[in-house]
Amino acid sequence: MDDLLIKASIDEADLKSYVVRTAANELAKLSEPCYYPEIPKHYYEFLHLTNLTEQDIRTSFSEFFRGVKEAPLSIHRDPKTNILIFLMYNFLKKRDQSAYISTLLYYVLKAYSNLMHHRIKYCNKDVFRYTLEQMSKTHLFTREKSIAGAIYYIMQEMKNKYTDSFLSKDARAIAMFITECRSRVRQSITSFQIAYYKFSKEGLKFREPYVGEEGGEFEYQTVEKRNLLIDNITKSITVYREIDEKALAEAKSLTKIRESLSRQIVEELANVKYQENVRTVLDLFVRDIKSTSSICGKDFFPYVRSLMAVKKTNRPIYFKQQVYELLVKILKSIKSLDSFLRLTSQSKSLHGSFLAFYIAMFLKNKIC
Repeated sequence: MDDLLIKASIDEADLKSYVVRTAANELAKLSEPCYYPEIPKHYYEFLHLTNLTEQDIRTSFSEFFRGVKEAPLSIHRDPKTNILIFLMYNFLKKRDQSAYISTLLYYVLKAYSNLMHHRIKYCNKDVFRYTLEQMSKTHLFTREKSIAGAIYYIMQEMKNKYTDSFLSKDARAIAMFITECRSRVRQSITSFQIAYYKFSKEGLKFREPYVGEEGGEFEYQTVEKRNLLIDNITKSITVYREIDEKALAEAKSLTKIRESLSRQIVEELANVKYQENVRTVLDLFVRDIKSTSSICGKDFFPYVRSLMAVKKTNRPIYFKQQVYELLVKILKSIKSLDSFLRLTSQSKSLHGSFLAFYIAMFLKNKIC
């Protein structure tokens, strides 16, 4: 690797700044479900900051690993991998521990990104979140409190084991590092991937309707699957603070309530303090569904209207009641309750219908 040191023209301050900033930013973004670090973009910036070419990297490491039986894989010849090996060596030679650690951390992030792009190429955020919450306590993602924590833990393990090997340019040990680091990350991803596809297949979908002598029937695969669906939609709204612009526009169009107030209601709804209220509303909404068309077909809007048209019921808790309870809490929080209470009964009904339509369409847009 000394040949690359001679050939490279490096502004150490700029390079360090970019490496430290990139590793920190990419690690922080792992809190977002389905986020995989951007590798090609950073790779070309590393080439630019070192004034090296991809061919320079290929030529140098082809010679470096020549005859090393521990380096038989394509990853050992990958320039995106090997430029990071070179950067770690460069920073250690300069006795810059912080830049070295950031580079090593980015290396583990790269391994995670490459594997996840192949293992879960088309990622569903709701399934991803739920899978992360359901992993066993011994799984690295759980034990270290997050994916970012797991990545940092692996980095520390690699640092403790291989730092001397980088500094001494031990080709055999460095080849083993490349293999072991990917293997450690892959081990955690594999079990996560298996759980993800299990939940994706079984956890967030409705069963096709069973048609018997009495006509169409609609049911969930299990009560647990129904609760999983409700829990995921609830968290999307209140914990992850998602706003469904399509649902907002449709609900506002159907009820004709003011643009500013409709936006305020939806933005206030995106708050964890309403988690139990939203869960109850969703549970009551799906409880009596008999046909897929009640959510994903032509019966959706009549079904919501019928729930909001209930005047008398023997049930102590019902959909319309819980929608209005939630609406009152929201209006009180945004200091609009007094003006709401002065409205006509018809106008109050439209405000309740707006919230009911928004929550119902949020669910509809997620699963249909």
